[in-house]
Amino acid sequence: ERKGREKDEEAAEDTQEPKPVRRTWRKADFSAAGPRGKVYGSAIHAALQYMDYRSGASVQEISREIQRLAEEKFLTQEQADLINCETLARFFATPIGQKLRNGTPYLREFKFSILEDAGAFGPELEGEQILLQGVVDCALLEPEGITVLDFKTDGVTEETLARAVEKYRPQVQTYGRALRRIYEMPVIHQYLYFFHLNRFVEV
Repeated sequence: ERKGREKDEEAAEDTQEPKPVRRTWRKADFSAAGPRGKVYGSAIHAALQYMDYRSGASVQEISREIQRLAEEKFLTQEQADLINCETLARFFATPIGQKLRNGTPYLREFKFSILEDAGAFGPELEGEQILLQGVVDCALLEPEGITVLDFKTDGVTEETLARAVEKYRPQVQTYGRALRRIYEMPVIHQYLYFFHLNRFVEV
């Protein structure tokens, strides 16, 4: 449910906590065992945070962009070497990826902290407030509304996909509620994108 990356901690800075409830999101469960799985997930998220989406969608163009990020210290060389540019090329070939490349307004690594009625998380919390904090990977801001994207690097299979979706569903739905309130726009889509399967799942 919770990413647990550095940006999540940044979202909590200088925030006044209400009492008695606070809700954040715990770490993603990267499929690769040990630190390397987490390093890979961080590398993909860092690339998507800093790369110029207009740089191109071919494997060769993305490879050049990843090397530029390493040379300019947006990525470490270790992160750059871990990234499979073909995986990113498949994402940017999707209709949503093409929108990002073609200039549709978007947010990325958007930090938020909002107060919400805690009753939505259980009747025993009725009348209390809850502090929701998180970092939205990406969101498209179109005239008709907001599309929320959450990137997942888990090594899911067709057999484990449904379980992964249910695990992450509350996280993405919370992101949607937060953006709806902050931007006062409807949220028209909320997607998980699993790089391992090149698959969008709407939640």
